[in-house]
Amino acid sequence: MQQQQQKSRRAKDLLRNYYGLADVEKKQVNPLDIDSNSFEPEKYFNKLVTEKQLSELIQQDNDLITEIRQLNGDMETLVYENYNKFISATDTIQKMRSNVEAMESEMDQLTKNVSNMSNISREVESALGPKRDKSRKLAEVHESLTNR
Repeated sequence: MQQQQQKSRRAKDLLRNYYGLADVEKKQVNPLDIDSNSFEPEKYFNKLVTEKQLSELIQQDNDLITEIRQLNGDMETLVYENYNKFISATDTIQKMRSNVEAMESEMDQLTKNVSNMSNISREVESALGPKRDKSRKLAEVHESLTNR
């Protein structure tokens, strides 16, 4: 139980250190802390050899090997997940680019269509303008004749 809590605490400490969340003021520099930037392997090794029995050293070795494998697996998982996110983001950007290119061609076509409509409207206006003016004058004359 205590060993599990110690591993859990160590994992949390590793994450805090990785993300820079460790409180630097509270944490004193410890050359024997295997997760510290100031870790000194020779001092750590000498301490283990002088204080632990052979069975404890073997257990410590097994624990370290297990933790190394677990950390390597975690790192591979992170790399894989980030790679997948990168590929997904690349695909999304390519889709967006093709959509924007399609939209640009559609906007160009829309601009041409609006321009054509404006030209046709001017032609209709110039062709029907005199007839409209003539019709308006006739309507005014008709109105004035019927009101008399």
